[in-house]
Amino acid sequence: MAEELPLAKHSFEFDGIRAYEDLGLVVGHINWPTGTTITHSSQSVPGRYGEIPQGNAYGAKTWQIPVSFQTSSEEEHMETLINITRAFTRRTEQGVSFPMRFGTMPDVTYYGTFTALPEATQISVGTNDSQLTLTFTADDPKGYKDPVTVKITDSMFEYTPEGTGEIYPIFRITPKKDMEEIGVAYGSDPTKYVDVGYDQTADEQGNIIDKEPVLVNDPCNGLTTWTNITDISQINFGINGVIDGSVMSNDNSISVTRRPNNTSTMYDYGDPLKHTDGKMYGPLIMHQGLPRTVKNFETTFRINHMKHYSRAISGNEVYGVDSNGKCIFKVFMQDASQEERP
Repeated sequence: MAEELPLAKHSFEFDGIRAYEDLGLVVGHINWPTGTTITHSSQSVPGRYGEIPQGNAYGAKTWQIPVSFQTSSEEEHMETLINITRAFTRRTEQGVSFPMRFGTMPDVTYYGTFTALPEATQISVGTNDSQLTLTFTADDPKGYKDPVTVKITDSMFEYTPEGTGEIYPIFRITPKKDMEEIGVAYGSDPTKYVDVGYDQTADEQGNIIDKEPVLVNDPCNGLTTWTNITDISQINFGINGVIDGSVMSNDNSISVTRRPNNTSTMYDYGDPLKHTDGKMYGPLIMHQGLPRTVKNFETTFRINHMKHYSRAISGNEVYGVDSNGKCIFKVFMQDASQEERP
């Protein structure tokens, strides 16, 4: 793709259409507006000498753009006028405006519409060369630079954008874990800042208080923190199936025991000859639990299930129990009875 040529200094680009390159318009000197249109309001009060000022209303910003063009025939003259009309006439809905860039400040974009397309007058008698002055009005008088993507690399991050006006930041966050709070600061107050996903807070002396301490973190590389449940009488809740078979520990997981060795694809869910009633069967283990009773807690676990035998239905189930051994939640993953699916 060819690189776009820079916008000429004495030119402009409206909604992607360039004055000279696309329309053949030679742009004269543009007198930039010093500011916006200003409407002053005040209130007259009987018996008072003078009025009570109520402030200024700052409106749109307007540019008068002198342009000229050369044509060699009446037909080319009319074609140029039609092209100008098509390029600068927009059917605008409420609140819709279009981008405008000037060659003197090509990195700044204004948004507005042309509000006057006057009659083109001859530059000299006997020629088709003509001139006219276009009026462009930006209802939003602010100029905007292109968006800048800045990567936040530190927890205390400071960035000063270009320009002199207000900015409109957009924060894009990719969470790496569950987040419970997101805050965005406005202004320069050092006590107000962007706060994203912190699990910790500080007291009045600045000491960090961990409001969500980790009570249990089991890597699941052993069975010493687990109790093998062999009979339904050992638990205080019902399960969907029959207890049988055994489990084994791996480097970072616990799984059904593989038979006859760790490289086998056969698993010890129990004796299939004992289970002919269609109920699910398999091993059940229970974690030894939290070191103390807590009112609220959050738990995260991972289930990995792979179907290898297409004529059997299998799955994993996780039960959460309270301090009395009663089930308070249940999570399960079960495959279909046909085909091989992960």
